[in-house]
This record gives sequence, structure tokens and C-alpha cells, in this order.
Amino acid sequence: SGGVYLGGTGAANKLEIYEEGTWSPVIQANSGTQPTVTHASGYVASGRYTKVGRLVTVEFYLPNIGVSGTTSGILVIEGLPFATGSSTGSYNGATVSAYNVNWARSGNACLRTFGTTSLGFLSNNNNQTWGWEIVSALGSSSSYLVGSITYAANS
Repeated sequence: SGGVYLGGTGAANKLEIYEEGTWSPVIQANSGTQPTVTHASGYVASGRYTKVGRLVTVEFYLPNIGVSGTTSGILVIEGLPFATGSSTGSYNGATVSAYNVNWARSGNACLRTFGTTSLGFLSNNNNQTWGWEIVSALGSSSSYLVGSITYAANS
């Protein structure tokens, strides 16, 4: 309680916030009717986070998923444990692995914050325009998404 000093006793050396925990990543469309998301028997979505000061690193595992129903909205993962610092101009670093996912632009794919409480997927075709991926990138079964991202929290 009260913080710890790292590398000195000045105010700039005081670390007051460190937290670890879990979060529940949820696949959704950014607008409109939500898709039906299923996991194969025995598979569960999971997430964990570490927060140091305002810096938050989240990890997620979305195994053996399928979507049906409305699939035309932008694919987002909802449920971030802390709101991002900004809905525009947010700079963050991320990794993402995908299996059995049909990105609309197959050259490159990346994970970014989307608004202040979600993650989204951008893709492009070899130096062309980047675009947000839609829910239909996930098939009706056996898609996997695994990733992590570090971002600055709102507070």
C-alpha cells in the first residue's frame, strides 16, 4: 500500500499501481445485430492482463470458435479491463495469431484498439489501404484468435 520506489526515492521513481487479473474477451460486431458465437465443446475464451501505472497489457485466447447470423459488422473483441486513453490517435503495440480466419485483405493483418473499450483487426494487401475486418472473416467453425496488445489506459 502506498507504492514502491524503483531506482531512487524521488516522485518520478514511485510506482503506485500494479495489478494482474483476468478478463473475458467477447467477439461482437461493432454495430447492428450481434452474431451468434459458439465454441466447440471443451473450449473456453479467456484473457489475462497486467497493469503497471497506466500501461496495460492484455492477452486473449479465443479457441475453436464459429460465428453465424449477422456477420457484416466490423469484428471487435469487447470487454477490455480498462478503457483506452483515446478513441483516436491511440498508439499501441500488438501481436495476433489466427487460424482458419479469412481476412478480406490477406497481405497483412494487425490488432489495434477500436474505440475505447474494444480491439479490432486491420488488414491490407501489400502496401494498399488498410481496412477493418468484418465478422464474416471468422468461419462457421474452428477459427482461432490469439493475441496480446499493450495500450495506455484512460487513468
